[in-house]
Amino acid sequence: MISIDDRIVKTDAGIFSEMLGHKLLSYRHDPLMYSQSVYGIAGLFLEDRSYAVTNLVEVRDYYGSNEDVAIFKISQEKENEIHSYVQGETFINTPVNQKIIKVLVINEHQRLFKHEQQTYDVRLTRGFIIELEDGLQISFEKDIWFSEDINISRGYHLEKQLLPTNRITDEWENPFRLTCEREIITFQKSDML
Repeated sequence: MISIDDRIVKTDAGIFSEMLGHKLLSYRHDPLMYSQSVYGIAGLFLEDRSYAVTNLVEVRDYYGSNEDVAIFKISQEKENEIHSYVQGETFINTPVNQKIIKVLVINEHQRLFKHEQQTYDVRLTRGFIIELEDGLQISFEKDIWFSEDINISRGYHLEKQLLPTNRITDEWENPFRLTCEREIITFQKSDML
């Protein structure tokens, strides 16, 4: 059996904890044209730091063959290094000006079976949701495995509006079967309850 672990929380849990209690000034991304998705990168701008949210292709083992697989990441970057990957495009800026009180990270555990014998054990981060002082949430979610799109939404109870797992599992046919379970990890300071 092959195990793959591309979860953000496994390596970057500190980033989400560091955001708590800090003011999110704005987030930036390419203009939303026909959907709620942007290509490859979005930026989060806090009072004293900025983060790039990326979903870029890397050649990886995708259930038995080397494929272009989009890998979802977040990293602290200088503000001027966070910009559109589309030539000639300029980010739009969405002001927020509220403290981050909670971050929900959505991880998936995918298992591939062939003739009912497990062949792959894959863990990845589907996305994360930032919750603000007034209860409004902003989510950043990777699309399906080969897509570099990042879906961005604003609203409430966004964890209930994520890409359904059957969109991932239903593409497999006999003798293969893929299962997908989700786990939500919550980062919240106890003094902010």
